[in-house]
Amino acid sequence: MIFFAYGLIGLFGVNKTDSENIVFESKSAGNSPTEIKTISIDIEDAVVNPGAYKLSQDFRIQDVFVAAGGLSAQADRKYIAKNINLAIKLTDGTKIYIPNLGEAVIQTSVPDGSTQGVTTDVLININTASEPELDSLPGIGPVTVQKIISGR
Repeated sequence: MIFFAYGLIGLFGVNKTDSENIVFESKSAGNSPTEIKTISIDIEDAVVNPGAYKLSQDFRIQDVFVAAGGLSAQADRKYIAKNINLAIKLTDGTKIYIPNLGEAVIQTSVPDGSTQGVTTDVLININTASEPELDSLPGIGPVTVQKIISGR
């Protein structure tokens, strides 16, 4: 009987006080869910409205194309399909260059590991190009030039 009484006191007495002490805390003002961080993106050449845009940091490259009004009629769609991943998240300060049809684009690697398009109007045949012509290519230095020439 003593254990039964002790159990009832513990069941009703302890649980009431615990359930009344639940406290909900609000987030601080700096972490407001309505606060959206923006980044700046520059998209140029073969789009309807080239220029710099401020977008949400969660946007993707496809969203930049939409913000710029889409691709122009002169855009090289095959280049875009092969070389631009529309699902990549954007980072602040990114420049996106969309080439026109017939415009030669050489991919170069930048220090952060991404690739960057460099345009040129002159095509260079690496099988017949001279040393200064090869050295003028972005990302090709004297050592690589010598490797290309010796490999012919």
